[in-house]
Amino acid sequence: YSNLPIIFRKGLIINERENKDIFVKNGCGFEIRHDKDIEKICQNLIDNQDIITKMQQNIVKFKKDRPIEAIAKFIIK
Repeated sequence: YSNLPIIFRKGLIINERENKDIFVKNGCGFEIRHDKDIEKICQNLIDNQDIITKMQQNIVKFKKDRPIEAIAKFIIK
């Protein structure tokens, strides 16, 4: 787990679009609409380490530890 923000491209299929919306809403990722947006986002991250730090904190709060194990235990019960 790298705890790095995810960059999502526009035009995802519906289930991936829903995942993107959740990640972006929770401060764990970005959406790009055009190729040139990647460069802007990366430069912004390089210039503002605080953004990466905040997003990493958001990711740690957002993610679940070992989700597969939790699902397996739920199914067995």
